[in-house]
Amino acid sequence: TQPETTEIVNGSLAAARAGKGVINLSLGGPRDLAIEYAVEEAVALGSLVVAASGNEGDEGNQLGYPAALPRVVTVGATGRDGQVAAFSSSSVYVDVAAPGADVTVASAIQNAWTTSSGTSFSSPPVAGAAAWIWTVRPELTADQVAEIVRRSASDLGKPGRDAFSGYGMLNVAATCAAAGLIVGVVTLTGLGLRFSEIVIAFFFNDTATTEIYT
Repeated sequence: TQPETTEIVNGSLAAARAGKGVINLSLGGPRDLAIEYAVEEAVALGSLVVAASGNEGDEGNQLGYPAALPRVVTVGATGRDGQVAAFSSSSVYVDVAAPGADVTVASAIQNAWTTSSGTSFSSPPVAGAAAWIWTVRPELTADQVAEIVRRSASDLGKPGRDAFSGYGMLNVAATCAAAGLIVGVVTLTGLGLRFSEIVIAFFFNDTATTEIYT
């Protein structure tokens, strides 16, 4: 469900004005000046904005926003084969990619576990990795955190940056190592899920957050 523009703007501004942090926007659409101004203010206040690239890769690949805005970390999706998913929107704005196909999620509507796909599931792990870095390296700027995420990604396809996966697949271990962190990876099994899940727990502004993704 796409939230209203006012909800996106108010949420982004509230987060940014509370102090610099990572703002994840798992949404996209045509250019919206109100959202654009909110993103610009968030960036100006020192926050890092992460956004989903969009799901139009096999349907015309229309450019989406806020993914195409300056200084936004734009995230594409990969499938279970580790390659860029066909639906993942490509553009010169894509920075990295992360798992986003057949992701196990809890459905409130179905009251059960189900699977879903989209770049909206890809951007949160990137935001989580960035927040993890910033927790232990608060002296870094948003641009520096973003660059660590980009440069530590695992290259996909032909060598070098491309329009499909940017600098490559999010590599949490390499990202944390580049930031001087010690990484622990936990694998969950036997929870009724079809696949093992990687759990990344991080602390940001004294709040424990957990991102689960395949």
